[in-house]
Amino acid sequence: MAHALSLLDEPTLEEVRVGFKLFDYGAIVIGLHFRRFVNLSVERRVAYVHRWEKGVEIQRGIVDLLKKLTYLGYWKDIEAARAIGYQGPVSVEGGIPNLGNAPMPPTGQEP
Repeated sequence: MAHALSLLDEPTLEEVRVGFKLFDYGAIVIGLHFRRFVNLSVERRVAYVHRWEKGVEIQRGIVDLLKKLTYLGYWKDIEAARAIGYQGPVSVEGGIPNLGNAPMPPTGQEP
């Protein structure tokens, strides 16, 4: 994930930082939890994420970015993911060939 963030130019990276802060501190006022997201219980965190998924455009964008960076982190560091119970890419276990950046074939066709 650090590599992906390092590819961003400084203004874009600053926008990502601001988005993360809005999400974290938004739980205080927007979520009416009166504490930051990082200090919420698991149940309240899940509810808060779902609320942002259905929120205004900027909320949906920020939560989408957070999810994508989380997914990227899990897929890039398989051992760290396994430590928290994530099995890693199902493509490896299922024997699905790596197509690199090639588009997926249409449904019903083999690569």
